[in-house]
Amino acid sequence: MTEIARKPVTSELKSLGVGQVAVFPIEQLTSVKVTCHRLKKELARIRWDCRVRENLNEYTVIVERVR
Repeated sequence: MTEIARKPVTSELKSLGVGQVAVFPIEQLTSVKVTCHRLKKELARIRWDCRVRENLNEYTVIVERVR
């Protein structure tokens, strides 16, 4: 198992294009979920949306931009 470095959530998510994926350590789960919810509201005009999944085997949070 490789350790995933912590990274800034907001800038990482805003830079995602449709279909791209960002991976965060499980310790950032709450920050990732809150930031995704906030961005969905703030960027509603451009219909920004993402899907958040948790991989408990690898202790990661996976965010995929879907729109």
